[in-house]
Amino acid sequence: MSSKYRDLLRAQTLRERDKSEQLSEGFTPEDRREYYFLTMAFFASIVGTRLGDHPKRADIDSLVSELRYDYRKAGTAINYLHIEALLRALYGEEHLMDDIGFEDQVKAYLPVVIKIVAQNDEVREKLDAYLTDAENVAASWRQGG
Repeated sequence: MSSKYRDLLRAQTLRERDKSEQLSEGFTPEDRREYYFLTMAFFASIVGTRLGDHPKRADIDSLVSELRYDYRKAGTAINYLHIEALLRALYGEEHLMDDIGFEDQVKAYLPVVIKIVAQNDEVREKLDAYLTDAENVAASWRQGG
């Protein structure tokens, strides 16, 4: 996997806006697809640091409520129902993501991973290791494993 996807995800999770914009310039549809796989794998790998292995519905609802508060003045539209659906899908309700396109999934994953990275010192300190794990998972998914 190209380092440009990893570099972009790293910049976005660390809220480096100018770098993110620069890195994403000229992304082709194939680039977006590859970035989607990496973002999805990264989301899957770090959500457990916040919610654990078997969260209660109230834990997911709490995270979504926190995100609503955090982004209440943001200039971008965030679909919190998508965020909730993707969190629940990660924990076994996969059918909830059936009607969410990959672009919308990425838009839902990013606020979650940004929040987790910002609030979890261990994740931030081991960000490169988490990104490497995500790259390996994404590569496995692309190969059908």
